[in-house]
Amino acid sequence: MNIIPAGSFAGITAAEALTMTRAILPELALALLFIYIAKWKIFRRAGFAGWKCLIPFYGGYLTYKIGWRGKYYWYSVAMTVLMLANHVMINPRGSLYLTVLQSAIDFVTIALNIGIYPMLAVKFDYKLFFMIGSILFTEAFLLFIAWGKHAYSGNPDEGIAPEPGYCAPAEPPKRRRLEDDDDDDFYNDEDGGHGGIWPWN
Repeated sequence: MNIIPAGSFAGITAAEALTMTRAILPELALALLFIYIAKWKIFRRAGFAGWKCLIPFYGGYLTYKIGWRGKYYWYSVAMTVLMLANHVMINPRGSLYLTVLQSAIDFVTIALNIGIYPMLAVKFDYKLFFMIGSILFTEAFLLFIAWGKHAYSGNPDEGIAPEPGYCAPAEPPKRRRLEDDDDDDFYNDEDGGHGGIWPWN
């Protein structure tokens, strides 16, 4: 196990890292501004005070509580700390085990950190396009979700009620077995239709 010398990060000196940070800082600040504007609105639509999104850690926890599960936020925080410590302290060169371990930690961390955005889209009844877009263009799609026409569907797992005006989608008709038919492949719909596994049913 090799320890990376102090003052470097994956071969980049501290001075180079500082220069890169200053270059992207304006864009990062603008992106964060749009994200927090959208979160403020999303919080209000979910029944929380908008300003709570500004509280460090608690705002993140509520975001996960609204869209996914609150406990997953703490998992993401723990994995992020582990990932950063792993990359700063350990150089996996020459060790397949450490390389695989770092890759696994990175994958889980990224999944937990970006997974909240497609889950938020689902809670507002958006489909696959919005789920993908919320990952690739987070700021823009969060604004669409926040001010979109789709109502928040709530999160029963966290005890959060739907937004006023939300209409749950109609459930498809249930199917029951034909009482006089022993064939397991055929069923009757509640509306009297005859369904089965064959395309011509």
